[in-house]
Amino acid sequence: MIRSIYFSLRLNLLIVKINFLVYTLILTGVFGISHAQIQEHSLRFNPELQKPNPSQVKVRSHQVLSLPFADDFSGPTGAPNPEFWEDAQAFVNQSLGLNPPSIGVVTLDGLNEKGLPYGGGYGGSDTLTSRPIDLAGENLAYLSFYVQPKGIGYLPQTRDSLIVEGKTEEGLWKRLESFEGLDDSYINLPAPEFQRVSIPLTSDFLHANFQFRFRNYSNNRGLESLWHLDYIMVTRQAPDLYIEDIAFTAPPAYLVKRYKAFPLSHIVLDPDRLNSELPIHIRNNSRDRFTIDTSRVEIYNPIDRFSIFTDESLLEIPPIVDENQRNINPGSVYFVNTFNTTSIANYLTQTDDEKVTLTTEYEYVMRAENQLPTFRTNNKVTTHTRFENFFAYDDNSVEGSISTYNGNGITTRIAVEFELLQTDTLQSIRILFPYLIENYESKLFNLLIFVGDLKEKADYTLYNLQPVRGDQFQPFTEYIITDHIPEGIEIPAGKFYIGWEHPRGTSRDYIPFGFDKNYPEANQYIYYNVGGDWLNVASVSPNLQGAIALRPVVGQKTVLTSNTPEIIDLSGIIFPNPTRSVLHFQPRYLTSDANYTIYNTLGRMLASGVIRAGETTINVSPLPSGQYFLVISPREWKTQGHFRFIKH
Repeated sequence: MIRSIYFSLRLNLLIVKINFLVYTLILTGVFGISHAQIQEHSLRFNPELQKPNPSQVKVRSHQVLSLPFADDFSGPTGAPNPEFWEDAQAFVNQSLGLNPPSIGVVTLDGLNEKGLPYGGGYGGSDTLTSRPIDLAGENLAYLSFYVQPKGIGYLPQTRDSLIVEGKTEEGLWKRLESFEGLDDSYINLPAPEFQRVSIPLTSDFLHANFQFRFRNYSNNRGLESLWHLDYIMVTRQAPDLYIEDIAFTAPPAYLVKRYKAFPLSHIVLDPDRLNSELPIHIRNNSRDRFTIDTSRVEIYNPIDRFSIFTDESLLEIPPIVDENQRNINPGSVYFVNTFNTTSIANYLTQTDDEKVTLTTEYEYVMRAENQLPTFRTNNKVTTHTRFENFFAYDDNSVEGSISTYNGNGITTRIAVEFELLQTDTLQSIRILFPYLIENYESKLFNLLIFVGDLKEKADYTLYNLQPVRGDQFQPFTEYIITDHIPEGIEIPAGKFYIGWEHPRGTSRDYIPFGFDKNYPEANQYIYYNVGGDWLNVASVSPNLQGAIALRPVVGQKTVLTSNTPEIIDLSGIIFPNPTRSVLHFQPRYLTSDANYTIYNTLGRMLASGVIRAGETTINVSPLPSGQYFLVISPREWKTQGHFRFIKH
């Protein structure tokens, strides 16, 4: 019997050809002490992680590629780049890998290219197939890649596996490599580090139309049994532990402390809530020290590309800092620099807009990095901070879900802490309910609102609410306060808590609430009660790490309706598609002002603004190449227009 490749966790271990074992483990963990009744679940379906159909993305060329072949998945998220890959089942993302060697990874899971579970029980799941590569006339060639099971998601069971295959000149697929999943000791442990694998390609594969593919085997139930890949390469030279590349490995921080989104009307009251730190995560994947020539940070409004703050020295040198941050030694480095937030505070204070999104962008240039242009995309990273009318700990996407259930005659309650800077009106509460195979929308729960502190009984309760699942355009479901409490709710400055209880909940009959695992420290703002005192999750159940996708909406403007608008298709109205810079639409479509929002395939908002009556264009030139969803909401209509487009 062959041992697991993960028996020894050495950073940058070079792995060569091994078989796989078979074990069993439980994917759902229960966290807390004694009778703490909070469950974490993997997702069975998630519209924010839907992968586009390749026929809707781009015609995939049959042109044969030449060496070197290299993809580090640091470009647009969603389907794999059709310049390199033939299928679209795997998912390119920047959120599911743990400490990846570069900013993006490609993930194989139990969801198909439409974001639906494959179903049918244990068997083949995702496939990632390269386009043909010309290896005719080559004496030697090597396939190499980084691999990690689990990441921040749900681990593959030991009977699950990742298979690597190569295609012979006769058209037969032959196994090159196999990996087994993790044993149950990893349920509450971090995932192993990414490991680099090198596979020499024998003469069977040195022909004019060589292809390779990755295939994972799982229970085909959803976003679980995760395998993450990075830096997939085919080269003439035998790879070692290193790649001649430096990469950002994480995006910039959000511009507000503690939260991912913050009400604009409150941030102007206390600009000290703005985050002045610039955390920088970089990894030198080579064996040698490299020097970064130039680096910059810019904060701007992505709608009109108005620059609010720019510094051409993101990476500093002494005497400003103790060490030269531009000399990057092999391995991962982490710096935290600071900047003066006055320009951001002034912009937010002086804007006439009701909501603002600001983009933070890091970029560096290293002239020595000129041998593989493919890797230059990992030299730039961005983050978008929203200042609107709500608080959010989540980043608009979730990687799992949590639920409460009852036992011993006690109803479990859970609550999330927020803080107002002035007395304000609670207008509504938005919740992301993820898609599971099971239909839970007929179940009922109660929303709980606590003012000041957590007590035995909530100050306000919204009874018998139905959990309604959103979609990729509107992932959150909104519960309007005055629909249930006509006089409304005014909350004084200070702490307040939003939570829920599921009176009939059991371990099998539950309501899942979206859980963003990319913000593990947010568990310090989550509390639960199982009949006694309120307990802090970070203190008592530290293994439950993440943010609940629950957003209180505040402000003096009343939310008019909670009804879901009618959705219409704008594909016959907007052109061209694909576009390089501008989307045009027929002038008769808009007779009044309209709001628009642009999302990427992960469901994250990248741009928003207003189209005035009579205007016929939207400028999308600032967006990087990729696939996007445009949502247009005319202010006087009860409809929304949706349009999927490609930006070259």
